[in-house]
Amino acid sequence: MKMRSIGSFIASLRKANGMTQQEVADRLLVSNKTVSKWERNESYPDITLIPVIAEMFDVTSDEIINGGRISKDNLNTANKNSKTEKQTKRLFDTTRTKFKNMSAIALALVLLGLISLFTIAYSTHRPIIGFGVFLVFALSSVILQVIHINLSHLTLNNNDLLQEFNEELPVLRKQLNTYSFYVFFGNIVAVIFALPFIIVRDAYNLNSVISMNSYFLLVPFLLLISFFIWCGLLSIFQHKIVKNKLENQCLSVYNKIKSINTL
Repeated sequence: MKMRSIGSFIASLRKANGMTQQEVADRLLVSNKTVSKWERNESYPDITLIPVIAEMFDVTSDEIINGGRISKDNLNTANKNSKTEKQTKRLFDTTRTKFKNMSAIALALVLLGLISLFTIAYSTHRPIIGFGVFLVFALSSVILQVIHINLSHLTLNNNDLLQEFNEELPVLRKQLNTYSFYVFFGNIVAVIFALPFIIVRDAYNLNSVISMNSYFLLVPFLLLISFFIWCGLLSIFQHKIVKNKLENQCLSVYNKIKSINTL
């Protein structure tokens, strides 16, 4: 707060309204000495009193804090900026929530495909058909995620207003990429758990199905493969981040050298 501006502004408002310090004090339930200290710039009003003072003198709280009248143009600009910031935050939240829900749907699709594979394979003894149905669900999941991630990034990149929020935008992009990473990894794991229905069977009997006991014996091995793939993807992802940081640092050094040579 600007103590000098606030005190002087309150004093001018009081005099303009023909009020004494005691009358102001009575309205605000404080002592006249307190009001006197405000006007002498020895202290300033409690933040909870700002709206009350503003209402009493028919001004805005922003004007009290500003220590003077705010022109309509500046007030409209401030309101517009505040409204824009709220709208942008709402857009970020909506994009994040919508993308999170779509990612959940994509994961649900591949899970439904895996359940369909189990159901068809063990109920009809046609693992090939079951695997085909699974692939349809898995591909639908991947296509849905790819389309949605591209549309989301396209929306963020083509909106000039969002580009002004340099801190929030990279965080949102990272969250969207993280959701997509989980979806793609979920599809990879689903394929790993579906492959035994095609690989482990009688080559001369298309309708043969791996027994449940044999499949459950493979589960630890399948989980181990999934774990190694998870570690591999994370290492690649981390390497990409490190690589990008190094490239940015090299570019920064290059620009500095270029600027020195220009001088």
